[in-house]
Amino acid sequence: MEGNRVKLLALVLAFLCCTLISCVKSKTSNQTGPQPTQQPSSVSLPRIGFLNLGGLNRRFPGSPETQLQAFGVETQQEFLELNVQWAQQAGADWARMSLFYINGKLARSPEDLLEFGFDVMVTLSPRPQWIGDREPLAEVLVPYLRNHPELRIWQLGNEPDLGPPEMAWDPRDYVDFFLYTSDLIRKNQPEATIVLAGISNQYDSSSDPVAFYRTILKELKEHAADFDVFDFHFWGTAEEGYRVKDALATYGTLLEETGFPNKPIWVTELGTYSGCPRGHPPQNEMDQADFLRETLTLLSDSGVERICLGRLTEHFGFAGREGGFFDHTGLIYDGLGEEAETGIAAGTPKEAFRAVCAFTGGESTAEVQFVQGYRLNPQGSL
Repeated sequence: MEGNRVKLLALVLAFLCCTLISCVKSKTSNQTGPQPTQQPSSVSLPRIGFLNLGGLNRRFPGSPETQLQAFGVETQQEFLELNVQWAQQAGADWARMSLFYINGKLARSPEDLLEFGFDVMVTLSPRPQWIGDREPLAEVLVPYLRNHPELRIWQLGNEPDLGPPEMAWDPRDYVDFFLYTSDLIRKNQPEATIVLAGISNQYDSSSDPVAFYRTILKELKEHAADFDVFDFHFWGTAEEGYRVKDALATYGTLLEETGFPNKPIWVTELGTYSGCPRGHPPQNEMDQADFLRETLTLLSDSGVERICLGRLTEHFGFAGREGGFFDHTGLIYDGLGEEAETGIAAGTPKEAFRAVCAFTGGESTAEVQFVQGYRLNPQGSL
């Protein structure tokens, strides 16, 4: 165990301290170096966070063990420590954590992230077929609220407008869930910030999700219910970054039309991919980096206060399927899947990671080589 901790410490220190150019070049970037980063014109930058920081994918057979081995660590705690170091290097100070209500239990704990000083937004995500089971939910949620007074941002649900038929929400079912859970939270944490479930955007701000949320907002207004923040998610291809401003305008208009003008709007999932995920055209690292430069600047200039990027590390085997979209959207390679074929090791930062660091004013992000679980400095020694 001591040896593993030494290994972990060496890994982190080398990543953070190395400021020279790496001997390893990205296989996906077709340019020779980072491009100038657009600097936002607004005075204050948005707070940057990451989704489910340090989480492991458990839906792909053997995936947790495979991921840990790829990064040269043995436990999820060690993996979390790695992710925290990289997130802080990128200028992040908060995280969005999914809290699942399944079979009468709440699965996930925020203690580790809180101990590292991260602000945590909890996304309470029940399975739709159990949302009517209110008493068991209250029995576990109320003690959870009382035991975690430091959790002051609660999001109620996730993308209720999107999902397979067997998991689909009815807008009015979501309203019932919102009314019940928001009441529990307000009673036990009066100062909490309540965030409406993030709209999926379907990568198009003019399609069915808008109608879905229009019904939700009208129903909430009829019940004299309120929320503090509206949230949308924005995934797409590198060419679609400019549309984030269109989405902001669309949702701002929607809020005004339904009686909720001037609500803050956050974006708690943002990103695109590099590489060749199944069913998508190939993009290189610079494409991914340019997308983030563009969207982060547009959102910042529009006054968005919080932005949560997608996974920091790639999400191998997302939804039990290897090589999909979210296997490629991370800012740091996991050394599995496509990149394993060409020798890009776990822990190698992408151009997109450097772009985020430049946007936030984070630390230097020169690449370093990662071999057999250990990082090498640019001269090739441990």
